[in-house]
Amino acid sequence: HPPPLPPLPPLPPPPLPPVIAPPALPPGVQLPPPLPPLPWPVPGVPTAPLAAAPAPRPTSGFMLPFAIVLVLSLIVGANLALRDAQACRNALGARGWGTPSPPKDIHPLPEYILVPSGGREVVAETFGTFLATFASNMLAWTGIFNTNVLPQMINGAHGIPPAPLKLPSTLYISFSTGLIYAVTFQVAPGCTLNPLFSLLLLVGGVRSAALSAMCISGQFVGMLAAHALTFALLRTPLMSIAELSQSGDYRTLDNAQIFGVMLPPEWFPNHEYFVFTMLGSALLVIIMFPNFAIRYKGEPPLHPAMERLIVAIGIMLVTGVLFQTGLGGPPNPFAALPAAVVLSAAGWPQELWTGHGHCIWVSVFAPVVGFVLGLIVNSLYLLMMLDEAPRDPPAAPKAGEAVGGEAARQAADAER
Repeated sequence: HPPPLPPLPPLPPPPLPPVIAPPALPPGVQLPPPLPPLPWPVPGVPTAPLAAAPAPRPTSGFMLPFAIVLVLSLIVGANLALRDAQACRNALGARGWGTPSPPKDIHPLPEYILVPSGGREVVAETFGTFLATFASNMLAWTGIFNTNVLPQMINGAHGIPPAPLKLPSTLYISFSTGLIYAVTFQVAPGCTLNPLFSLLLLVGGVRSAALSAMCISGQFVGMLAAHALTFALLRTPLMSIAELSQSGDYRTLDNAQIFGVMLPPEWFPNHEYFVFTMLGSALLVIIMFPNFAIRYKGEPPLHPAMERLIVAIGIMLVTGVLFQTGLGGPPNPFAALPAAVVLSAAGWPQELWTGHGHCIWVSVFAPVVGFVLGLIVNSLYLLMMLDEAPRDPPAAPKAGEAVGGEAARQAADAER
């Protein structure tokens, strides 16, 4: 065997290329900033490190005492309404309005009348506002879930980059909102579902000031109950979505939109938001007032179902023209205020009240100013276009017919 070869000496390192200094730029000329790396993996392209989730800023909240007070208020209100309805039935029974018993051989469907009491109107406002608000909240959740949440979950499961956010269809929201109001008017007859409409009945002399105040309070309580129920149902889905997307706490301003707390974009000033919201509320009053406060001579009144449909169409038009285009808020002073109270109780950040220059108060006062503007326009319309028709003279009594007496009193009582 030959002797082993000696080890080879190590190779010297390759010479480094000479360092060439970049040419000096002319005065006042700067290089453009480098492009940011993509946040999702693409073959052959460097990716950016995942940014840390924003630190949640929840508050302690007061949901438990809020829920206790709300439930007790609903129980006390229902008890008072039942007592008021029973007292009204007793008064009607004392005047001979007893329900006749049907014959034994037939079983007709019972017929009902609305209890003519103020408590019934307060119950209708509370229950109807609860139904309309809860249905609107679930409508908003359905649109957001099907257009944003579900596609993001499917894309994330297949490793597809997140798609841009897409808003629900304006026509879908407007039509569904009008349909919700039309159905609610049928379920809770006598309700207005809006403080502006309650004020319209007060101005028209249909309701007293005390009854209008109680009805508006019932609307506020009904919205509180609807938002509380919506939060109880959606709390777990919102928490799960926040964990999957690694977005931190679920109590954000974006999720507050499900409950009706919507702030305008940062580039949209508050004074223009006020003007558009005011015009939308005035337009709604202008549409509603001629349909309910004006009766032309010789023209029969509208059917109650047609009146409710006209209200729903007016709400759909105003919702689609202004609110869903981002030009203004909904024509309802209670659109965001009760929701902000419930979300604050659930621990939402204080930006609900202070965001966009305290814009939530714009959504409260702008509809009221629009209501006054709409009344002024309607008053001018009445002065320029209409005049009260003369009443028909009373018919002369027929020959042999006695004037007055028991028959006249019975006819007056029946008419009354």
